[in-house]
Amino acid sequence: EIENFKLYQNFPNPFNSSTNISFNLSKSSEIEISVYDINGRHIEHIISGHFNTGNHNVNWDAKNFPSGTCYIQLTIGNQQQIIKSVLLKSV
Repeated sequence: EIENFKLYQNFPNPFNSSTNISFNLSKSSEIEISVYDINGRHIEHIISGHFNTGNHNVNWDAKNFPSGTCYIQLTIGNQQQIIKSVLLKSV
């Protein structure tokens, strides 16, 4: 199966508590976006559902998570794209 989506780097990155996650779908699809910690543990389910063709933006509020590196994963069917992100909380 040909990849029909693109997960873009979140912005801002590094971020303090909240970041935007953008992705593009070349056809309408059931998607899921989740976040994993540096050890690969699932820490947050951001969104899942049916999205139409085109560009989409979701916001992740990570205020309940500690500073550190995390991985944001977009899944469609049996395909995934992953980006690395850094949560950098101010003291």
